[in-house]
Amino acid sequence: MKNKYSLLLVLGILISFTIRAQGNNDIPDIPGYKTLKCDFHIHTVFSDGKVWPEIRVTEAINEGLDAIAITDHLKYGKLGKYPEVQEKNRNRSYEIALEAASKSELIVIRGAEITQGMPPGHINAIFLTDANIAQKEYMDTFYEARKQGAFIFWNHPHWKSPDKDFKQDGIPEWYDVHSEMLKKKLLMGIEIVNGRSYSKEAHQWCIEKNLTLIANSDIHIPIGMEYDLTLEHRPTTLVFAKEKSENGIKEALMNQRTALWFEDNIIGNETLLTHLFQESIKIIKTEYLENLAVVTISNESGIDYLLENTGEYSFYNKTNFVELNAASQLTLMVKTGQVMDQFHLKWSVKNMLVAPDTYLTAELLCKKSGIITDKKEIK
Repeated sequence: MKNKYSLLLVLGILISFTIRAQGNNDIPDIPGYKTLKCDFHIHTVFSDGKVWPEIRVTEAINEGLDAIAITDHLKYGKLGKYPEVQEKNRNRSYEIALEAASKSELIVIRGAEITQGMPPGHINAIFLTDANIAQKEYMDTFYEARKQGAFIFWNHPHWKSPDKDFKQDGIPEWYDVHSEMLKKKLLMGIEIVNGRSYSKEAHQWCIEKNLTLIANSDIHIPIGMEYDLTLEHRPTTLVFAKEKSENGIKEALMNQRTALWFEDNIIGNETLLTHLFQESIKIIKTEYLENLAVVTISNESGIDYLLENTGEYSFYNKTNFVELNAASQLTLMVKTGQVMDQFHLKWSVKNMLVAPDTYLTAELLCKKSGIITDKKEIK
């Protein structure tokens, strides 16, 4: 057994050191809050994961995450795939990860995935003080988690396999038990993004029921085997916290201050996404070549933005669809028709969702900063 887990550790280390973060993964802070990149659904060999907890820490640090939650499976009367490793201690994977992160700035959160069939499905409880909470009745398990002050959310409601009573159709279902959990404050959020999947139905539930939006990797294998981290990133919950601490993250989750970074998309409420866009995109200068405005725009974030021009002015050098890549600049030649002291560029941000199928609308103020006298400077 010792040799088996030594091999897993070595393999995990080798894979983790092949990770190279995708360009600039920085996400700007917004007024009053720090933007923290978090993954609250991670597995290790202490349930059905394939890597040692130390590797999860190494992966997260290499990717520039601020916090992870170790959430190995938890079910009454069942220790998991490797009970001889767990030694009947549900806290062990967290303790190993916490020690591994002790000399870094990574925050490691104690959690568990309360593993039930549908309904109610798999439920994560994080910020536990003791992960040994399994009770014979699953509702009693939720109550025990709540006694510890846990934040509790429903994992991947759109994933129904391997429950034999349900056919996989990708459509989540809300049951009476979920209404009961919501009423009794045992349900605070929903994981609407799990790995490479997104549920628009669950997204709408969060809006209607005032629940926190969550995105996680639910990673079981080494992260570098699931994602090409030179080109992409794991799904991430962006937490807008008053401070970078475990308590700061918990307070933000309790108050629905999150956005989700899923592939090239950002999902969240309009106010938070507006602030994030405004902190990401800056007008560097607006110069005039006779009656043509030449605007230099900078994207100072790690997010690629896809913009549709919805304003009154068209462009000389672009169509109405503009892609502004992470950590880059572009020049827009805006046909204002006259020299103006200032004007607005208006956008529909096609990869910022404020609700299912609803995009953020945003404006950028352009103020005249100079005159271009040589037409040859503009091609």
